[in-house]
Order: sequence, then structure tokens, then C-alpha cells
Amino acid sequence: MASYEWPPVDSLATRFWEKVVYSGGADSCWFWTAYTNPSGYGMIRNGKWMALAHRVSWTLANGRIPDGKQVLHHCDVRFCVNPSHLYLGTNADNIRDKVARGRSGFSHPERQGELHPLAKLNQEQVEVIRTKPYIFGSGKELAERFGVSRALITRIRKGQLWKSS
Repeated sequence: MASYEWPPVDSLATRFWEKVVYSGGADSCWFWTAYTNPSGYGMIRNGKWMALAHRVSWTLANGRIPDGKQVLHHCDVRFCVNPSHLYLGTNADNIRDKVARGRSGFSHPERQGELHPLAKLNQEQVEVIRTKPYIFGSGKELAERFGVSRALITRIRKGQLWKSS
């Protein structure tokens, strides 16, 4: 049985680099111009699977990605594929980097409570739910009143959400 690399690296590399725009030299971002996923990361078909473009860029430039490692960006451009803007790290490194750069809206201290991008309630509404729950109605009534789920009302009452209030 003959062994071979599937798909051939040459064909992947050729297809890959055809989809990159070099915006101004070795130090600037190189932009992925083909498909991007809903999170904004470039994608390319690698045989039967779709692969993240920045991971393919790293692999083409540096070789195999070690198990347990992720390819992270020095720049904050998700569709940048410049190998000099990429580095290896763990998932914990990735999370620390996102929080430090303020890119993690869900965990950044300045975007909690009503400043959270997905918040449906404001501080005053949370105080009503917490301190006067039965004056203003049951959990079901409060959920209907504020347009949220009963589960959210319960989690606020138990202190599982809106902890800082």
C-alpha cells in the first residue's frame, strides 16, 4: 500500500496563498479573502474537512501544530494569516490574552451587569427581582414582565448571576 499525504501539501499551499492579500509587507497583516466562519476566522477546505486559515498558515510556515496547542494571534485581526503574527499557546493562554486585550466581552470586568453585550436587564430591574420578588409577582410573572426566562429570574435570586449587584 502506497503512503501519501492527503491532500497533497502543494495543492493546499497553492490554493491557500491564492486567497491571501498582502497589505503592506512582512510586518503587516495578511488578509484572508475567502470564506470566514461566523466568528470571523478564515476557513479553507482541507480534503474532506474545513480548516481554520490561521492554523493552515502556521502549519505551512512552521510545520505540525503540537497536540494541546492552539495557534494564537499577536494582532487582533481574526482573518490575518501572516505567520509572523501567529504563535503557539494553550487554551489558557488564549483566554488570558483575550481578557488582557479586552476582547472577551463575557469575562471582562468592565462589561458585566447591564454593560454586558447580551444583558436584557438593568440594575434597577435586578434589584426589584432580588429585594422585592413577591411584591412584584412570582418568578413566572417577573419573567413575563421583564421579557426573560423563569430560569434567569431564579439564577438572579440565587445569586448565580449579577453577582456584583
